[in-house]
Amino acid sequence: MPEQAFLKGIQAYWDALGQPGKPPELGDSRIDAFVDLLHVTASAEHGFNLLELIDSSYAGIAVGDDSRPWRLHWAIQVGEVEPFVAPGVEGLIFLSDTIADPEGKHRVYTLQDGVRGDLEFADLTGVLQWMTAQVRHAKGELDAAELQQIQSDATALLDDEWEKGPTSALYIVEELLDTPLFEAWDAISRGQWPLVESDGSSPAVEREDGWQRRL
Repeated sequence: MPEQAFLKGIQAYWDALGQPGKPPELGDSRIDAFVDLLHVTASAEHGFNLLELIDSSYAGIAVGDDSRPWRLHWAIQVGEVEPFVAPGVEGLIFLSDTIADPEGKHRVYTLQDGVRGDLEFADLTGVLQWMTAQVRHAKGELDAAELQQIQSDATALLDDEWEKGPTSALYIVEELLDTPLFEAWDAISRGQWPLVESDGSSPAVEREDGWQRRL
């Protein structure tokens, strides 16, 4: 059953990190349990870590300050995802969707240096499987070929209808990152959704009902 596979994934990740016994009581929902797991294992060697977001990005965006990733963090917050990072991997951010898809699954995406990455997972169970393999590989328990096989089994190509509009967390994040700042700021100030032309031409702000997730 899916729930049992998820719980087994939590235990496998916990064991791979060398944590004693069983994990403590975690959140009731799958996404809360996943986030709690990252919290309680944050100090473990080879453990994945939640990305600490900037509290308020608007001031940095408004003045064009490029010393910190203001706009990226703003897009992540609007997209309603929980970001986390892999130890020792620069520029790669995992985005776990806090909103379940029609099948009740929380999809996980990646951004590599600000653009969509190759790693994607249809559910938290898959990303836990991959994270566990990464930890074991870092500890010398899996070779590169074994890691690649697990990655092939755990990942998914996310290209269905859910991904083609603002039902998708990644769609929102990408649109906010790709929209020229003036257009995005104008749309946000009006409580509207910034859209980008797919051919790269000058975008026009669609006067729609909002820039938040639409399910």
